[in-house]
Amino acid sequence: MDYQKLYDSIINKAKSENRKKFNGVYYEKHHILPKCMGGGNEKENLVLLTAKEHYVCHKLLFRVHPNNKGIAFSLHSMIYTRKDKRKLKLSSREYEEARIIASIYSEQRLIKMTNKTKEEKDDMYKRGLETKKRNKEAAIKNGTYVKEIRSEESRKKSSESLKGKNTGKQNPEHIKKAKENRRIKIEEKLASGWKPEKRFASAEAIAKRLEARKRNIEEKIANGTYIKKTRSEESNRKQSESMRGKTSWNKGIKMSAEYKLSISGENHQMFGKKLKLESIIKREETRKKNNEEKLKMGIKPTRKRQSKKTISKRIRTIKINKEIIRQERAMMIF
Repeated sequence: MDYQKLYDSIINKAKSENRKKFNGVYYEKHHILPKCMGGGNEKENLVLLTAKEHYVCHKLLFRVHPNNKGIAFSLHSMIYTRKDKRKLKLSSREYEEARIIASIYSEQRLIKMTNKTKEEKDDMYKRGLETKKRNKEAAIKNGTYVKEIRSEESRKKSSESLKGKNTGKQNPEHIKKAKENRRIKIEEKLASGWKPEKRFASAEAIAKRLEARKRNIEEKIANGTYIKKTRSEESNRKQSESMRGKTSWNKGIKMSAEYKLSISGENHQMFGKKLKLESIIKREETRKKNNEEKLKMGIKPTRKRQSKKTISKRIRTIKINKEIIRQERAMMIF
């Protein structure tokens, strides 16, 4: 059978009818000379075919060029995409043929992908994203773009299937891999002579940040949208329970000389400032509360041994605070 002659007759018939889309008949664009064989998107190389004619033409092309991978794949995609519009009914022989084509193509593709380097794979991925973006922009310009919206049923199904599973960044295996990759990268950098730089925020940067924060709070208060962040007792209790028996992250780590300088003397953010009376009273109350809770649980509250200087300083501050409170109360009476 002359498959090429049959193919040409279908194409010539379609061309002679001067077909147009959206006239009550469903048509599909077809490349007369396939792209994999050097064909382009010129008007002379395009023709409108019915779904049936389109499928027959691709089948005939596969019969004419059985060793062409592109034509084989296009026939396979013709069968397994847009099923609802084409409504194809395949025989058992045709189905077997299509599956064999797909398996051969996928095997060859896998072999190609395994031989490619990481840079080539990344380049392929970038090109794919660029083509997707171009197609989307073209569809928006033409007015044919339709955003895919998932139905509630599909969302429910996906959420039910993922229940109890650690997916994405929450997956412990993913976290392990990420940590391992990071460690390897740092080791490679250190081997090449790289030294990590310790960066500390300057006093100006800290001041700017605090000013911006203060300004935002004032604006929110003026608008009436400010909500003070307060942690509930449950969250505090949960955190304390989770941290019980665990050693702190900085235990046994010595402070560097640079860091000591950054937090001492004039460099310290609290230098030249005094604690408010309210904050001192609040601190004492929380300390007392924590000690009471520890006693209830059967834990004796341990206090660090303080030097004579610190004890005398503390006694002096307490006396001063008491005197201030006494004076304030006296003023309130008068």
